[in-house]
Amino acid sequence: MGHIRLGRLPKVKKWRQVIALLGTEQAEVSNIAKATVEAANDAFNNFNADPGPYYCYWLLTQITWHARSDSFSEILFSMGLDIRKEQSAIGFVSKVADFASLEIKKFGNQTVFTEIAQMSMREALLKVVSERSQSLFGTTSKDIHMTLKGLSTANQFGKLSRLFFSSFLNRTLQFFISKEISNYVGPDKNFSHIDSLKNFDKALDTFCYQSAKIVEDFAGGWYSKRSWQGDITQDDAKNFIYVALKKLREELALEESTK
Repeated sequence: MGHIRLGRLPKVKKWRQVIALLGTEQAEVSNIAKATVEAANDAFNNFNADPGPYYCYWLLTQITWHARSDSFSEILFSMGLDIRKEQSAIGFVSKVADFASLEIKKFGNQTVFTEIAQMSMREALLKVVSERSQSLFGTTSKDIHMTLKGLSTANQFGKLSRLFFSSFLNRTLQFFISKEISNYVGPDKNFSHIDSLKNFDKALDTFCYQSAKIVEDFAGGWYSKRSWQGDITQDDAKNFIYVALKKLREELALEESTK
């Protein structure tokens, strides 16, 4: 599964085009783009000790896989996650997020990536569950169960993974962009304000979603294979995240080398 290659993926928004929406001059566009990619790459290379991203992704595999069972709620309850009386999509996602937060705290060694991963898991789950169920609030536990069961195929889990990694990449780049921009803000510098912030955020979201396509098929194939072989362990999830982030780093490196 780790050798699936999709080739160079065409993008509506190129990395430097996204950065240019910040309103900087061309030289600053190049500097911000380069510095942000380098910072993200360095961070991705050095966060292996952080259990947050691995655990959040592993939890997504468990929720979808166990949704195949008629005893879905009972299985999650045995894990410590009680959703037996949950009647809304947003309530379900909140319980999953709170459960993940409590479990991750037991590991220690948290970095900024823990928070990013938790927000990404919440965003991805809420998007798919609310879209597939009747509404954010007016749904039932059975609706939630059936929605999650629908995500347990290779194709649909791949799409869920794409949402997770798209959000993860977006939030990571935003984190480093915000740091780099500070070097160009001030009365004696060219960059003093952001007039096109909404356009920038929208373009960055599109860019990250397009970039995350590279892990969609990979995630679906991996999920199918691991599920067929047996339960997916946290070590399995950790190994997958390592390869998936490597693919995203390679995608960013290609974007940065494209002038």
